[in-house]
Amino acid sequence: MKTILGIAMILLLSFVSHAQNIIFNGIVLDEEIKAPLKALPEKIPSEGIFILQLDVAPGNEAKKLLEDSGFHVIAFIPKTSYLVQSKKGIESPRKTLQKFNALFVRPEWKYPPSILNLLSFKIDPEQDIPLVILSTRHSRKLEEIIQSAGGTITNRPETPFKERLGVQAPFKNLQELLKQVSAHPDVYSIIPAGGARLLNDNASAIIQSGSAGGSRGIWQKGLHGENQTIAILDTGLDFDSCYFAEDDKTSPPISIGTAVGSPDYSRRKTVIYDLLYPPDYGCGTGDFDNHGHGTAVAGNAAGSHFTNPLGAGFYNGMAPAAKLIVQDAGYATDNCADLPALGCPVIDLTPILDQAVMQGANFHNNSWGDRENYFPQNTYTAPTADMDEVIWRNPEFLIVCAAGNGGPRNNSVGSPSVGKNVLSVGAAQSPTNGGNADSIASFSSRGWAADGRIKPDLTDPGQTRTSRGDNNINSNNCATYVIQGTSMASPVACGAAALVRQYYTEGWYPDGMQNPTDAFTPSAALIKATLLNGAVDMTGVAGAPPNQTEGWGRVHLENSLFFAGDARKIIAVDERDFFTTNTQPAYFAEFEAGGNASGGQIKITLVWTDYPANPGASIALVNDLDLLVTDVSTTPVLLHGNHFDADGFSISGGSADTINNVEMVILPADATGIYQIEIIPSLIPEPPQGFALVIGGDVQLITNSRIDRWRFYQR
Repeated sequence: MKTILGIAMILLLSFVSHAQNIIFNGIVLDEEIKAPLKALPEKIPSEGIFILQLDVAPGNEAKKLLEDSGFHVIAFIPKTSYLVQSKKGIESPRKTLQKFNALFVRPEWKYPPSILNLLSFKIDPEQDIPLVILSTRHSRKLEEIIQSAGGTITNRPETPFKERLGVQAPFKNLQELLKQVSAHPDVYSIIPAGGARLLNDNASAIIQSGSAGGSRGIWQKGLHGENQTIAILDTGLDFDSCYFAEDDKTSPPISIGTAVGSPDYSRRKTVIYDLLYPPDYGCGTGDFDNHGHGTAVAGNAAGSHFTNPLGAGFYNGMAPAAKLIVQDAGYATDNCADLPALGCPVIDLTPILDQAVMQGANFHNNSWGDRENYFPQNTYTAPTADMDEVIWRNPEFLIVCAAGNGGPRNNSVGSPSVGKNVLSVGAAQSPTNGGNADSIASFSSRGWAADGRIKPDLTDPGQTRTSRGDNNINSNNCATYVIQGTSMASPVACGAAALVRQYYTEGWYPDGMQNPTDAFTPSAALIKATLLNGAVDMTGVAGAPPNQTEGWGRVHLENSLFFAGDARKIIAVDERDFFTTNTQPAYFAEFEAGGNASGGQIKITLVWTDYPANPGASIALVNDLDLLVTDVSTTPVLLHGNHFDADGFSISGGSADTINNVEMVILPADATGIYQIEIIPSLIPEPPQGFALVIGGDVQLITNSRIDRWRFYQR
């Protein structure tokens, strides 16, 4: 099949300032919502799709009101609306709809302008356009309509109740398919899609100390990733390489498909090998990674040379003591997908992610994107929503994604790395290739996400020397090579995240000395907040963080983690299920800034794992928390999260951020005085909502709403 390689991008501008407006499938419905009843059809369908704007706060009570009124709730639409389908047999549908600000979803609203924009392009009529069709239920009639309009159903989701269809249609049939499918009463969105594409020694020093010639201080403390497990979804692994081989040269347990296998955690490195694409198995004696990309990715995350498994100088990975779960998605050279096990388009990642969780993974690396050759790249897709959903259900599971290789173009950060809850990683240059770690790699995709969210989250070296596979698990090779791409930056960050998790699970916080009685399991949000709080500005990038190029900055573990004697201290809190409604009192904390500039910038970082948005959502944020910091030393100065001056410091004025689930207030390193923190539940349509908060710098906690739950560096 041929696949279209260019889709024009339609940018939605300035919708953040129009928070009360309704944006659906990229269409701003300003005028329609002013006179909603005029937008209702003369004959209201018995099971039509509607947008209902409510006067009550979104949440469980609002959803119950809608269900009791005869509607099936499909999704929340920020900030006050729901996408619903009227139930069959509803009495007096027009009278019922008049209780709400109701819009009937017209067929032409069911797909974004970016798809229509294709029709003005000169494209080979036979080129296939991949799409995902979202409906309230599957039906034979819908499939017949797709096929009669010239479409081909390429894949269906494994996950029950996930009503998605992967479809490809020749360009010549696109307009007719849109017309017929959008008219079906159960269909509510048709969104552009794509197949999974690969995003293809000094890194460990740069990540730990900030420079290639610096120390590996985190390793020297004994943190190498012990008791941490990283899942790699890629082309496979040459597991007899000296970076992954067992002492006895045995193969790992093998599981076929997405069934949960039986990992062997007594093994040195690979605890299980999930063969997601069986056609690859047996294609040649000893063939597993038939590309080499997966072996390189695994080497950057957790490669460990068997003659010096934890040392420097052997191109070991970032977390050399971590275990690996390998999810081999195969490799194909067709023009639709590099990873055939994921399907084309990618419509359901949930079984693969759940498999990793149930087999014991703490982290999941994804050095691929499903939109690298498509515009718009930075939209909220089906696999993006899947990742956010799995983290929401498993709040201690962190998914790390390569930002993409679409740079230096702005707004090129790709799906699924635009997910809210994932860690999106861009690529800095590396001395391995004669580059400067404070400069961005030209290929690294730039932000923002389509809804204006800050992506990528951070950067680290994406030009690395790592393990090289030879497509044969019987050769015992020990080769390395230099490879570049955000594909390589992502597993380095994944390994760094494993070291952060180990810091907390071994009890290094709060005193900076290992104490098992202080050990706890951090949430993914706390690991992410810790990394972002310690990230440093890349001096070779124009403008202070956060910016479209580096996000919040480059990973710097010695800045993120506190050890006894450090000038830079951290206060960390990890609250689960804290807010249930937006009427609860704000979370409160108070700290003192001591003015020791050697502690670095004072950063207050708020991160929360947000409820997944619907695929194709124009605004991805669902539950909205607001960070407010007030300097109360003299005349009170109120600082909103994510409101900065040109130098990257927080300033008064502005308003609450309504699109990001990462908010930060940044103060100068020599700041002094008393500061109060409030975390306000602005909007909680999908409770409960927890959060993670990290305060870094020369800081000391005074009080907070849950003082009994806080432990910090002072006794």
